[in-house]
Order: sequence, then C-alpha cells, then structure tokens
Amino acid sequence: FFATRCEVFVRLRDAVGSGTPSLSVEVDQKRSTYVRLAGSPDQPRTRKEWRLTSGFGPLATQEQVFDKVGSSVSDWIWEGFNACVLCLGPSGSGKSHTMFGSLAQGGSGEMEGLVPRMLRDIFRRVGREDRYVVGLSFGETKGMVVADRFAPNARPTGEGVELETVRVDRLEEGLALLLEAARGSPSWDVAQGRVSAATPVQSAMHTIVRVIVFDTLEERAFTLHLVDMAS
Repeated sequence: FFATRCEVFVRLRDAVGSGTPSLSVEVDQKRSTYVRLAGSPDQPRTRKEWRLTSGFGPLATQEQVFDKVGSSVSDWIWEGFNACVLCLGPSGSGKSHTMFGSLAQGGSGEMEGLVPRMLRDIFRRVGREDRYVVGLSFGETKGMVVADRFAPNARPTGEGVELETVRVDRLEEGLALLLEAARGSPSWDVAQGRVSAATPVQSAMHTIVRVIVFDTLEERAFTLHLVDMAS
C-alpha cells in the first residue's frame, strides 16, 4: 500500500522598515487559502494571488506554525509513513528561523523552531516505551558535496554517502547533538542560532536533519527528513 500526500504552506515576512504590512493570508467562502500581495499606492488594485494548503501572516508565532504544519506531519509519520518538511525561500526570508529558531539558546521557549519542536513531539509520543528506538542524523550539502556533521573528522564526499545515524535516548541529548553539529558548520552563526551573515550566500549549504524511529515490536521504521534549503 502506497500513500502520497503533498501540502504547500507559506509563511510571510514583510520587508524590514516597510511600515504597514503588504502581505496577507485570506480564506474565501469555499475554505480555500490564498496568499495575496497588496497593490502599490498608485495601483491599489494590482495584486498577485496564489492558492495553497494554508499560510501564515507576518505576525504568526512559531507555535502556530508547528500546530498547523509540524503536528499534522507527526500524525502522518506515526501512522507508519515517511515524511519530509522542505523549507525554501529567498535569503533573509526566515527559513532557518522557522526550522531551527532558538537552537543556539537550547532549542526551547516560544522561539523554538520546527526541528526541535518535532523532535520534542516525537519523544513525547515515544514516552517511556522501550519498543521504540530513535536515531538522529545531521548533514549539509552543496552541489554534489555532502558533509556529515555527526562525523566532524570525515572529509566532505560525493553523492551516494549515507549519513551517520546516532541513537538518541532522551530529548535533551538530541537537542545537544543538533547544537554541537551546528557549531561544526561554517553555514551557522551559533551565537545567533541562524545562518551567519558573514557567510557568503554562495557558500551556504542545504541543511538536512533526519529522524528515524524504529518500532522493535512491529519491526518497522519511519523516517522524517527536515530540510532547510539555502538560497
């Protein structure tokens, strides 16, 4: 049995110093979600519109994003399916903030991103049951080069590389591993918990976090990929 589901969400961020919001998320009477860009002052009726699964306005919180995106993905994988959350957009649009948030500050609090929130949710569902084993991987890629951040002494290699999977028994252990991996990456400014402004966009790498949960009782596993795409 094969099942495929693809959903598209958008998170809007107004330009810094733009004054009043120029972006909006609206739901019409047929319960379809649209993203609308307001027209310019001299052309107020000019606008662009996209239809999608759902969206978040500039004032949306990290918790709201998780409740609508992360929680449904967790439900999906807990039914035995694999899943992937792929975050992409232009530089400075808030991709790493959405995915990782306050990772450098311990990955907790209201600024916590999707990755630590979903890891937290997985361990909540696992509970104290010995039947589940959780594995974590952290890699980065640019072009055909792959860097395994859980194997810092390994040289970046070409395609076909399998990322090392580290067994994680506690949530705190997983968050600490993610933070340590970020410290070993040239793409991250750990002090701010985001992609470093000092790193040229051309050298930024796509970040891939993989979570594998193995059910020892039913002898099956599901895999979750969380991907922060570089601009």
